[in-house]
Amino acid sequence: MPRVSQSAKPAGQESALGFALSCLRGAMIGIVFSFLAVLIFALFIKLANPADAVIAPVNQVVKVLSIILGVFFCKRSPVSRGWLRGAVIGVLYILLSVALFSAIEQRVIFDAALLSDVILGVVSGAVIGIIRANIGK
Repeated sequence: MPRVSQSAKPAGQESALGFALSCLRGAMIGIVFSFLAVLIFALFIKLANPADAVIAPVNQVVKVLSIILGVFFCKRSPVSRGWLRGAVIGVLYILLSVALFSAIEQRVIFDAALLSDVILGVVSGAVIGIIRANIGK
């Protein structure tokens, strides 16, 4: 008679640790993309000398693209609670990117813009998480 594990979870469920590691992986994917995009954009700024008004919108686009990549590549399955997974990835990405760029600049960046970035991370992450959870159903 085959042995059945009592601790087996139903299909589509994962442990809290699995969820946290999946979200951390997604945030780290976003951080890597963001770091590379900022380096490329810095080179563009150095060579093309664009207007200052271009920098802030490009930074926001880089943040959203980083969250999109993080949510889409965090884990293939399960896709339940996509909105929550996306929101957590968005917040983790924002907090980790602030920590990384604060370390690079050697000063702590903690101002009102951080709150708007956290809101951007939560909202865009949740929306992208919903989209990700419903793709392929």
